[in-house]
Parts: sequence; C-alpha cells; structure tokens
Amino acid sequence: CTCQMKDDIKEYMELSNQLFRSIEREELLVYYQPQVDSCSGGVIGLEALVRWNHSQWGFIPTPKFISIAEKNGFIHALGEWVLRTACQQNKAWQDAGLAQIPVAVNLSALQFNNPHLLDNVAEVLAQTGLEARYLELEVTESVVMRELESIVDTLQAFVDMEVVIALDDFGTE
Repeated sequence: CTCQMKDDIKEYMELSNQLFRSIEREELLVYYQPQVDSCSGGVIGLEALVRWNHSQWGFIPTPKFISIAEKNGFIHALGEWVLRTACQQNKAWQDAGLAQIPVAVNLSALQFNNPHLLDNVAEVLAQTGLEARYLELEVTESVVMRELESIVDTLQAFVDMEVVIALDDFGTE
C-alpha cells in the first residue's frame, strides 16, 4: 500500500460521497452539443452532455465522475436525471417555437442492464410530454457487441416506442 494508493482511495471516497449529493445541490449541468448536417450546415439534433461543477472544486472531469458513478451505482440516478433534464429542455424549446429536433442521451452498459430502463424512459417521456421520436438514445458499439443478446429485446422495445437508437463511438475500439 503506497501513499499514492491511499490518496487515490481518499479522493475516490470524497468524490463518491459528493456525487450522491450533486443533484440536490444543483451542481450538475447539461450542455447541448449541436449535431450538424455536413451538407446543409443545419442543426439536425443535439447531444446532452452532463458536467459536474462542484461548489468547492470546480468542474470535475467527466470521465472521472462517470467512472465513479458506475462503480458506486449512482449511474442510474444520474442517467435518469440527465434523461429527464434533456427531455424537459427539448420540450420547452419546442413549445417556444424552436425547431423540433431530437436530443441524444448516452446510456451506459449498466443502465442497459437495469430491468426498469424501458419503464423509466416511457415515464420520463409521458411526464415531460416529449414525443418519443424526439429522443435518441446513444449506446456505444462496445456495449452492443459485448451485450448483444441481452439488449436486443430492449433495443427493439425502444424502436417500437419510436425512440431513436444510435451507435456512439462506432469503430473507435
């Protein structure tokens, strides 16, 4: 056991504990990255990207806090919060007369293993009033390839709901 190992564990525990309170403290933010048609230059969608702006430590690197959320189980609450926030915002933009375009939300492998995922997505869509065709769920190619048999039914159920499914990071692994 080295000093570096102790420091790493201490940092993990501090960040993990703080992450559980990040939603109630309103430290999480969603940024919307435009998806642009390369031919027309028009915006054809948005991708919801979560960021954590800790009140004392500032912005925490996304890979660091997502990794912690996956290890400590917070990924489910975090993912649902991002989904709900993105759907609410997209519906608000549509109600304000802005373009009706999809918003993409990333899902981790752990979220796909959640037996309540379909119900959670359906509930968020119903509560926010966003039509399913304006939600795009992104799953990484590696998740699809590793978990193919276990997620085929889930992917098909989303397609049946008219939720768009997209492969993220295709060909990068």
